[in-house]
Amino acid sequence: MQTLALSNYGTSELSFDEQRETDGGWFLPALLPALLAVGAVYAVAILTDSMMNPTGCVNAIQRGFNSTQK
Repeated sequence: MQTLALSNYGTSELSFDEQRETDGGWFLPALLPALLAVGAVYAVAILTDSMMNPTGCVNAIQRGFNSTQK
């Protein structure tokens, strides 16, 4: 079985700084908790609405499904 030798193509391992730049640096890890919190608030709002008005939720899902069948 042959293996791919990337060093034959002029590649090398990334340094720590290059990995941090490639993976997004500090911005994404700093923003991730805020995005998760907003997502959790929307999830709770959707679940609460579906529990308070189950008929309306089912009707909305049916309308959305039926709109894709055209």
